[in-house]
Amino acid sequence: MLLTRAYHQLSFDISQAPGSSSVCYFLLPGGLTGDIRKWAVNASAAHSCNIVLISGMDWNKDMTPWPAEGVMKEKKNFPGGAGLFLSELLDDYLPTVEQWLKLREPVRYMAGISLSGLFAIWSLSRTDTFKGIGCISGSLWYDGFTEFVRKTDFPSSSRIYLSLGVKEKNTPDKRMAAVEEATKETVALLEGKGFDVTFEMVPGTHFSPAVPKFERALEIIVK
Repeated sequence: MLLTRAYHQLSFDISQAPGSSSVCYFLLPGGLTGDIRKWAVNASAAHSCNIVLISGMDWNKDMTPWPAEGVMKEKKNFPGGAGLFLSELLDDYLPTVEQWLKLREPVRYMAGISLSGLFAIWSLSRTDTFKGIGCISGSLWYDGFTEFVRKTDFPSSSRIYLSLGVKEKNTPDKRMAAVEEATKETVALLEGKGFDVTFEMVPGTHFSPAVPKFERALEIIVK
């Protein structure tokens, strides 16, 4: 059974695993929630982990760490509001969800896809609250990100899982086409900083097929 609640501007789809203190937060764009909602119900039981799907955020703003030029045809610039969103997540949203779930000492995990995969990796530079991080088709081509990882000290020692579709670099946008190179460089940098990193090239494109990617991320980070 999936419980759906709204809080402020966000929507939370919650699949509870009774008796488990583990909770994995998935940050999703609105268009992905359908298939993932169906998957979450079975996955929470199979992995003994509460699963919370979060959507409704200002995607281009809340998931980007600093301002950058837009991509593709729309060319809407990225405002870079991740710092504020992460603070709201840690100070308000997650504690509220954990009250709903009646979790006294939650063990937190987080995973994202596309820009929220970028956000998930970036968050490791700001907090050690997550025991595991999943980055699915993360937008690690983002301007200045690999250099940021290179120069930054990370307080976290989280387990990290990254995956990338084999077809993702085949895009006409030159910045996004660098995603495979940028992801592999990020993996090497994170390993060099002592993180336990698993990286896989998987079938498919950026978002498709989504469910196997989410299942694999959960399998790796929640142990």
